[in-house]
Amino acid sequence: MTNAISRRSVLLPALLLVALAASACTAIAEGRRAPAVVGERWLLLEGKDASAVVEGKWGLVVFFRPHLPDCNADFGLVLELAETYGPRGLVTVAVTPDDAEAARAFILRHQVPFPVLAEARPTLDAWGIPDMWGNRIYLVNPSGVVVAQDDVPETRRILEKWMPR
Repeated sequence: MTNAISRRSVLLPALLLVALAASACTAIAEGRRAPAVVGERWLLLEGKDASAVVEGKWGLVVFFRPHLPDCNADFGLVLELAETYGPRGLVTVAVTPDDAEAARAFILRHQVPFPVLAEARPTLDAWGIPDMWGNRIYLVNPSGVVVAQDDVPETRRILEKWMPR
C-alpha cells in the first residue's frame, strides 16, 4: 500500500507538469486574444513596439525562419497580402527567432516593406509556437482576437469582407 501511495504521489505531479508543458506549447487558436508582439530587435520600425502599431487595427502577424526553404517560398503570399491590403489599413509584422543578421538578409532578399522582430523567442513562446518548420500566419482583428490562422484563402476572404476596395 505504501508503494502505491508513494508512486501516486510522484506520478501525479509528473503528469501535472506534462499537462502544463503541453498547454504552454499550444499555439494561439482562432477566437482567442492575440498576445503582444514585443521585443528589442526590431528591424524597419525604429525602436517602436509593433503591438502599439497594430493595436486597434487589422493585423497580419507572420512567424518565419529565414534559413528554411519553405518559409522563403511561402513568404511571397505574405508579401502579396501586405501589398494588397496594406493600403486599406492592414498592418503586417513578421517575427523570427533567428538573429538580426539573418533577418536583415531575408528582408533585403525579399524586399520586405514591414517591420520584422528578430531574436524573438519570448514572443514565439507567448504565442505557443515552440519550434517552426514553416511560416505561421495569424490574422488579428481590431479587437485583438485571432480570426484566421495559417489559411491564406480564409484570410483573404475575411479581409475582402472587412476591408473592401
